[in-house]
Amino acid sequence: MDVREAMMLVSLHSQNAARLGKLMLNKKALAEDPRDEFDQVFQEVLEEVTEELGLRLE
Repeated sequence: MDVREAMMLVSLHSQNAARLGKLMLNKKALAEDPRDEFDQVFQEVLEEVTEELGLRLE
């Protein structure tokens, strides 16, 4: 195997790794429920606002 062939092989492997990474991110995005993330952010904001106003919600 010469240098040119080795470079082509490395390029091919890096392209495949990039595609696999993109597929894994897409799978993760599809598997998560976006409402969970919204609920988490909403709760954090609510806690910060109540703390700033000195309120106590239970």
